[in-house]
Amino acid sequence: MRGEPVHAHSAQLDDNFRSHADILAFVRAICGREGYFSEDFLDLKAARTGFSYQGKEPRVDVLMTVLTDGANAEAGRMAQAEGIARRFDELRRAGHSEGDMVLLLGTMSNAHIYAWALREAGFSTIITGGSGFFKASELSLIVHLLNVLANPENTEALYPVLQSELFTLSDDELLSLATEESDGREKQVNFGHSLFASPDHAGQEGVDPVTPPSSRLNFARQVLQKAWNNVGGRHPSDVLLDVLIDSGWFLRLEGQGIEGQAVAGNLLKALRLVEDIQSECGFDMAQTAWKFSRLTGDKETPGALIVSNQDAVRIMTIHASKGLEFPIVAVAECYETRVKDEKLLVLKDRDRGFLSLLPDDSAVKSPVDKKVYDHLPPVEDPQIEAASSQLEFRNALLQNIKLDDLSERKRLLYVALTRASETVLVSMHAKTNKDDQLKLEALHPLIAEALFPDGVFPREDRLVEYGGSQPLQYRCQVVSKEMLSEPDVMGQQAKEAEVGLILEVRSDEQPDLFLVKQQDVLVSYTSLSAGSAASIQSNPVAQIADADKATDFGSAFHRLAQLAELTSPKQAMGKIESIAKTNAITDRARLSKAAENWFKSEAYHDTKAYPVRIPEAAFNVSLGPLVLEGQIDLLCLGGQQGQALVIDYKTGGLPTETPEELYDKHLLQAQCYAYALLNSGYTKIDLSFVRVEQTGQSGEIQTVNYSMSTEDLEYLEKTILIFH
Repeated sequence: MRGEPVHAHSAQLDDNFRSHADILAFVRAICGREGYFSEDFLDLKAARTGFSYQGKEPRVDVLMTVLTDGANAEAGRMAQAEGIARRFDELRRAGHSEGDMVLLLGTMSNAHIYAWALREAGFSTIITGGSGFFKASELSLIVHLLNVLANPENTEALYPVLQSELFTLSDDELLSLATEESDGREKQVNFGHSLFASPDHAGQEGVDPVTPPSSRLNFARQVLQKAWNNVGGRHPSDVLLDVLIDSGWFLRLEGQGIEGQAVAGNLLKALRLVEDIQSECGFDMAQTAWKFSRLTGDKETPGALIVSNQDAVRIMTIHASKGLEFPIVAVAECYETRVKDEKLLVLKDRDRGFLSLLPDDSAVKSPVDKKVYDHLPPVEDPQIEAASSQLEFRNALLQNIKLDDLSERKRLLYVALTRASETVLVSMHAKTNKDDQLKLEALHPLIAEALFPDGVFPREDRLVEYGGSQPLQYRCQVVSKEMLSEPDVMGQQAKEAEVGLILEVRSDEQPDLFLVKQQDVLVSYTSLSAGSAASIQSNPVAQIADADKATDFGSAFHRLAQLAELTSPKQAMGKIESIAKTNAITDRARLSKAAENWFKSEAYHDTKAYPVRIPEAAFNVSLGPLVLEGQIDLLCLGGQQGQALVIDYKTGGLPTETPEELYDKHLLQAQCYAYALLNSGYTKIDLSFVRVEQTGQSGEIQTVNYSMSTEDLEYLEKTILIFH
């Protein structure tokens, strides 16, 4: 009864019904060592039966990637990613499904590298972690762009769109757009109304812009007018994709390295979200824009994005994996502390806060002397309250922050390891110093000391005892800069987003926008051509030495030629300096010469016979069980009935290539373009691949010409499918 004493006792719940005993033994070896946790380590006991591990290797695998000879961290991540893909492939061949596998990362900033390696090994992947996606500035731009497409007179959304990376209009250009002169008087007008009108306000007698529109403004007007004309007749995702392509932004991003590729990946993910929304909204741009704004504004947690029933490898943050379990787990990107000695240090401790602000170097010297502080040794026991000066206070504060971050890293590793039920792979990388010693990150020494008597990661593979039923497999791979080739991360991010776009780059040519799509499988034009004799014989040839990357130069020329079609060659040539700067081209003379070669060529003159010339012409046609999608550099129409002319720009190349070699080299690409147009109703297609940097004695650029007709349609379909 109530008055009777209550007899209670505590019980320690140390049974684990998730992980195999070998996994828990490994966790014990790493995390159960004295000093790993400040609190007592809960030593879990395996209580589950009925495991289904099918691999031949030990359940625990440790991979150390050693970087030598100038190989950087990015090279290490690529090698790590390939190592993880190899291990997953071993398990897949042993009988495990891709849906059993997960890659847990401490941070998602390099997730695309790991996704690339897995897809190269034939895995389907889903990136499900990282709430930072919804906070990216490019997502905000997509929200604005959808609202502009839904309502052209929405100036609140139109302003950031016009000043964004899409069009980069200046304040002066926006002012000219918002101001008109009528009967001698200036007046303000709505941005959208003015932008939708023709450049010279045809039909509006007595109304003129105060300042003549610039070529950039006319370009933005043409891109957006084309998009507005398609609203209601095409799906919102298709209209949105056209703007991103027609503006040239995708091409510019391709030339901006990893950062540009990350932005492009986010844009492609956004397009996939729009596709999902339009499945409910149809062609309604306004509803799509509203729902997309709500979706990105809600900022769903990463865990809510996890799809558990798909047969694909998942890549997610360790934080997102809390409370989940997976048969096969690989762990990476969680061993480094991220505390920097910044000007402002902040530490929160329960209900208190500590701050330290370092003065500028130019300021009058204070008790916190920066030079002295830089050489102050770490505090053995950082007691903030015991500090007797600002210098000691700041030093103790920094050490506390570092300890807190190290503790968080330890907890993350513990969470990651305990997500595995069948097998776990721990993957790390470390650089060597001038003495060939490994420069270890924060958690590396803890792992090395737990596994090796001398606390040093060996440089050779071996089996290591750790307390499990069998030794773990330790592998070491040594990587130098020359051993790695750079992945086509951009193309693989497009694959992840499952939209009709891949940016593939050949080493000496203009990037092509081209792919074949089969359900969730994307096969690029470069992949198609990889099996041809032409591609095999053309690549071993030495490339022209060049300070500019071939991909950057090709992007710059492509943008210049596109601008010439939208304005005029003269106006485009006037923009060479800005185009070169945007694409990081140092050799302006080379770009100018290539453009001059093209504009004075017979091939360029031939395009003038066609009244309709469409730069960056996208297409989408059926190809047996596939869908063939892509983009033509310049499509010329309106000549003789049923005929079309295709122009494809090629930069770089070698003068020693014979006409026969060049014909074979570009044949498959020509066949793909011809098939797309013939399948769309045209009867005869002429194609010219123009080598704008290779000229003959007369100064005329080299061209590779093809001609195909409806009689070739069946043969073209069979040929392309064979290469697929």
